[in-house]
Amino acid sequence: MTIFQYMIGNTDWSVPNFHNIKLVQAKSDSFSAPYLVPYDFDFSGIVDASYAYPNQDLFSIEHVTDRYYRGLPSTEEEVDLVLDNFRKNKERILSLVKDFEPLKQSVRVRMVNYIEDFYNTISNQFRVNYHFVRGMGQ
Repeated sequence: MTIFQYMIGNTDWSVPNFHNIKLVQAKSDSFSAPYLVPYDFDFSGIVDASYAYPNQDLFSIEHVTDRYYRGLPSTEEEVDLVLDNFRKNKERILSLVKDFEPLKQSVRVRMVNYIEDFYNTISNQFRVNYHFVRGMGQ
């Protein structure tokens, strides 16, 4: 969930405060770990709403479109496992945006470019380590 939030440029969430996330657990399996489900993306960089402003708790963020990783630092192996899932599904993710006709073509192009920037970041191991392994945020 944290890398998804980074991909869409969303800093308007908090796990400890349950801000813009819900814990969801299957009724049929009360012993399984719950899933974190994010919602409310209007302050995310991918949406770039005209009324949105950067998270004021993150001083290094100047624009809503600036990305900042709010997850905990992880090992390279843990991060690579998650990023492999994003890499495998890149075309599916991009197609969701490209084919979403209720949005204007210009908005879809901007959103695709925003996601492509995320993929450029995760294609560089130094940047992966900087953002996700060492937990340097931006």
